[in-house]
Amino acid sequence: LNTHIEKLYIRYGGIDICVVHRPEDCDLNMKYNFVGHVHNEWAFQKRDEAGSEVFLINVGVDCWNFMPATLEEIMKGLKKWQLGRGNPV
Repeated sequence: LNTHIEKLYIRYGGIDICVVHRPEDCDLNMKYNFVGHVHNEWAFQKRDEAGSEVFLINVGVDCWNFMPATLEEIMKGLKKWQLGRGNPV
């Protein structure tokens, strides 16, 4: 039996997150979407959907010094990016 998970929804540290492989599969009803597939093309994207901010966050190791990142590191990187301070790490 082959199982394929398309989307995974988690709540971690009080933050609701949709986890997908490909950015085009993100959930635009969720504020935070952790994605992969794009390697180091970009680290963060913001989309405005019906007046709500939706963030696509590339959690692939290509963007995080080739090491897994913690939620705290990811959210700190997002904040840094939002403030216009460049790369997340």
